[in-house]
Amino acid sequence: MSSEIMRTIPEEPSLLGVIEIQVFNDTALAQWFDHSYFKGEVKFSAGFGWSRWTGVFWESTDEREIRKDVATQLQTIERHLREQGASIEALKAIGRRLSTGSLKALIAQLESQVFVKAAFFENSPD
Repeated sequence: MSSEIMRTIPEEPSLLGVIEIQVFNDTALAQWFDHSYFKGEVKFSAGFGWSRWTGVFWESTDEREIRKDVATQLQTIERHLREQGASIEALKAIGRRLSTGSLKALIAQLESQVFVKAAFFENSPD
């Protein structure tokens, strides 16, 4: 998968409710990004840093690319919420997630969410 591929929000009627219920906290968002956006194709290990599955092998990825993808997707979510008539509170909450400090906290939580030991890459196909 290339970082140039633009991902979009799934067309699920329940998406708005799920996002509002989760209140945009770091843990819930990191889980959402791992499972629903990156779909398990992004990993972090202390030995290798960030890696992204290409469909064939795990490729080293700069953290700034991950942060950019997350910020872009948060902007997409914000736009989707606005179009769906989300509450002012929900729009403010997602807007706050786009601050530098909040993005760094979310990336740190995502790092914990997708953490694997270096042996994970040794056992993966090349």
